Amino acid sequence: MAELRAKITQSTLEVEELKRQIEQVEVEKAGLTRRIRDKDKRLAGLEGRIADLEEEKLAQFREYQEELEAQKNILELQAVELKKRV
Repeated sequence: MAELRAKITQSTLEVEELKRQIEQVEVEKAGLTRRIRDKDKRLAGLEGRIADLEEEKLAQFREYQEELEAQKNILELQAVELKKRV
């Protein structure tokens, strides 16, 4: 009978230790899950910022192209006027 009680006590201790280990794993899992969520939010913010910057740079490029085209047209008109005078 004492041997059976000892086995039950040992089994109970093992079960309690396993429960503590499971709780620790759950705490670690919750922390890691929170970190992943935070990283995902940060990544989404960075992706949005990248898209905004790409859009801004594209708009700047188009504006630069338009300015160059306008300058080219002015120079061509000046060249035509100069040829007329000569």
